[in-house]
Amino acid sequence: MYRDFEIKKFRGFNHLEMNDLERINLITGFNNVGKTTFLEALFLHCGQHNPSLVFNIYNFRGVGEMKWDLGQKIETPWASLFYEFSKDEAIELKGKMDNNQYAVLTFKNLYKQEDFSNILNLLKIKPDESSEELFNTNFLNEVLELEYTEGNQKEKNYLVFDSKGFRLTARPVNPSFPAYFLSVRKPISFKEDAELYGRLDVNQKAGMLVDVLKIIEPRLESLSMVFVGKQPVLHGKIDIDRLMPISILGEGIVRLTNIMLRIANAENGVVLIDEIESGFHYSILPRVWKVINETAKLFNTQIFATTHSLECITAAHNYFLSTRYEFKLFRIDRLNNKEEVKAYSSEVLNAALEAGLEIR
Repeated sequence: MYRDFEIKKFRGFNHLEMNDLERINLITGFNNVGKTTFLEALFLHCGQHNPSLVFNIYNFRGVGEMKWDLGQKIETPWASLFYEFSKDEAIELKGKMDNNQYAVLTFKNLYKQEDFSNILNLLKIKPDESSEELFNTNFLNEVLELEYTEGNQKEKNYLVFDSKGFRLTARPVNPSFPAYFLSVRKPISFKEDAELYGRLDVNQKAGMLVDVLKIIEPRLESLSMVFVGKQPVLHGKIDIDRLMPISILGEGIVRLTNIMLRIANAENGVVLIDEIESGFHYSILPRVWKVINETAKLFNTQIFATTHSLECITAAHNYFLSTRYEFKLFRIDRLNNKEEVKAYSSEVLNAALEAGLEIR
């Protein structure tokens, strides 16, 4: 679990820190202050050893599959991750974990020919493939260097763009904990949801999902995984004589299924949720927060979510007042081109809500 998180030179952030993080963390702020960017930075940090996760970042933004013409001069997919598109300043993502150890992830953009001598050995380039042939062609060639440091452990990996396309110099080590990113811009994968449900079912934990989904659809009796063609799709049984695809039961139940499956499959890990209120009527938000919190505690999962909704903030605050207050609201602001973070304790948030102050 993260206790603190610090970002340097990532996208629009020159330097940003969030400290004293809780199990449930809600992030708010005006448009374009970097709420989604914060989640992206966390996602990359959770990946630890894997530089190819930069492709996922494009996907989260709704860009979809991207293709690069190797005969053209183009920007690499990681160019926009660097502060003000600078090739010369490294990204540093630093997390303090619940064991009080710091885990530091650094990205560097290598684009000069003198940077590549070590990379050629890692790629096991054949003797007749000179560095000039590989790195001095008529299209852009760059390397993304990732260095991960935790305690006495330090490892590097490289994502290379050369005449053969994109490739890693080594297979990434599996991260020490699971992490999921839920984006409102990326279409929901019903196949992935069915597979995640299957994992719960194998471990006899799928029944809890039915109980959770009843807050939106009280008629729901059971869930089943059914193959439609060659694709598994989650189906629900309500008060008719057949199973129905979850997608037909409404946006709210699809969204809650999407969230809860990842919380339950991220045991001892992290779930990142962009615009968490999306798909829910404001009246059920208190119950949504209740099941998110209870499931997160059950599986020891840490939640980071963004919102623009005052109803969502109020519902979360009021719910956590009735139980253990493992919740914190953070507001990101940009003042005089500088990032600032305001953290709200339960007392401060309560006073702000009662006074009608703008906290979104």
